[in-house]
Amino acid sequence: MAIWVSKCFVVFAALSPAAWLAGRLYSLIGLAVVVGLGVNYANLEPRYRLADQVPDKQQAVAASHLLDAKLTGANPIDVLIEFPKGASLYAPRRSP
Repeated sequence: MAIWVSKCFVVFAALSPAAWLAGRLYSLIGLAVVVGLGVNYANLEPRYRLADQVPDKQQAVAASHLLDAKLTGANPIDVLIEFPKGASLYAPRRSP
């Protein structure tokens, strides 16, 4: 342990004062960014209800009518794929 500490001291002593100051400055800037983000995080208001985050019924109905108007003539297609018993969607493909 004492050898490691003395090696670290030699490395820091070999740095010029400008390099040492620049290293400290980057550390302080990084610390300020972390503290600033932490303050922003602490001031967030919790929103636990999904109903608060989605539009109300009137807005949803209006948006649905708008989509229907834009997609006039487009018909949805439902596709049903049945797998054989014991087959999986992620099974390797077999040659025919």
